[in-house]
Amino acid sequence: MNQNAITILEANEHLPEYIKVTLSTGPKHPVLTKFDEKATAAEVNELIEHHESLGMSQDIINDINIASYRYIKDVKNKELAERARTRQSI
Repeated sequence: MNQNAITILEANEHLPEYIKVTLSTGPKHPVLTKFDEKATAAEVNELIEHHESLGMSQDIINDINIASYRYIKDVKNKELAERARTRQSI
């Protein structure tokens, strides 16, 4: 267990050992430094295929596709803007 991974703010509070161990492992899904739009689109497509096989309505599938497209577009634009800011500061 990484003791430095957690900080207990209230010294009078006692955390059970299993909670300390769980917290010390860190986040399950860390923040990525680079967004992979193709991988995200592929995961969404797999999700949609699965739900199509379960009989999900086409309206819901269309909503998922539209929201996914907007999300990918927004993240890509933010990533490009961040790269431009980084280049300007150099």
